Amino acid sequence: MAKKRKKWLIAVLILFTGLVMWQIWRGFVFKAEKKKEKAKEKQIIANMATNPVRINKTERVTLDEVLYLTGDVRGRAEVDVYPKVPGKLIKKVKAEEAYVNKNDIVLLVDRDETAMDYANAEVKSPISGIITRYYTDIGGSVSPQLPIFNVADMNEVKVIVNVIEKDITRIRHNQQAAVYVDAYPNRKFMGTVDTINQALDRVTRTIEVRVAVDNPLHMLKPGMFARVELLIGSKVGVVAVPVESVLGGENNRYVFIVENNRAIRKTIITGISNENLIEVAKGLNEGDKIVTAGQGKLKDNAEVRVVE
Repeated sequence: MAKKRKKWLIAVLILFTGLVMWQIWRGFVFKAEKKKEKAKEKQIIANMATNPVRINKTERVTLDEVLYLTGDVRGRAEVDVYPKVPGKLIKKVKAEEAYVNKNDIVLLVDRDETAMDYANAEVKSPISGIITRYYTDIGGSVSPQLPIFNVADMNEVKVIVNVIEKDITRIRHNQQAAVYVDAYPNRKFMGTVDTINQALDRVTRTIEVRVAVDNPLHMLKPGMFARVELLIGSKVGVVAVPVESVLGGENNRYVFIVENNRAIRKTIITGISNENLIEVAKGLNEGDKIVTAGQGKLKDNAEVRVVE
C-alpha cells in the first residue's frame, strides 16, 4: 500500500513539474511573439512615416524631339465631278472603288427634257484615280449644281494637319513625318512635309500643313483619321529624364533626386522633349537617382524609402 502511494505521489509530482515547465515555456513563447509583433508594428509605423518612392538613374541618350498632330487622309488629287446637264442617273459604268483613267466614262445620265429625244449624257473622269464615292444612286435626280461622284489619285496621299501658331516656326518643307491610322495599328507610313500654307485660319489660329505619303498599295483611304509625328530635331548624348518626373511650371521646373535615403530638390533647365523623355540641359548629372514615382508629395530633404 505504501509503495502504491509512493508511485502515485511521484506521478503527481512529475505531472505538476511538467505543467509548471509548460507554463514557463508558454510564457517565453508569448513574450517572444509579443516582441516580434511590437517590432513589426514599429517597422510599419516607420514605413508609414517614410515616403515610398521609385527611382531611375539618369543616362545620356540620343533624343528625338517630336511634334504630335492629328489629321485627315486625302488623295493627292481629289475631285468632285458635276454633270453638265440635269436628269436622272441611269447607269454606273464604273463601280465605287474602281480605278479609272482620265476621260473614262463613269456614268450615264438620262437628260431631263420632256418630249425631246436626246442621247444619254456621259459623265467622264477628269483625272486618273479611284472612284471613292457616289453621291447619287441609280434613278436619283442630278443637276450641274451638285456633285455626282468623287475621284481621287491614291498613288500618293496627303495628310492634312493643323499646326498651332506657336509651333509654326518649327515646321519646314521636306521634314520627316510618321503617319499612323487605326486600320493598321502596327504599321508606320513614312512621309514628308509637302505644303505649308502661308495664312493662318482667323478662327482657330492654326495653319494648314500637308504631309505627302507614298501609297502604292492604296492602303490609306480618303477620310481616314491619322496620327502624325513630325520629327522636329534630334540631339546626341543628352541627359534625359522621364517626363512624369519633372514638376513645376515652365519657368520653374524641378525634380527630386535621392541621396542617402533623402529627397533632394534640384532646379533644372529643360530642353527638347518627346512623349516619354525630356532633356535636362542644366541641373543634373549622369547617374543621378531621379524620383519617378511618389515625388508629388515630397519636400526638400524628406526621408524616403526606395521601393521596386
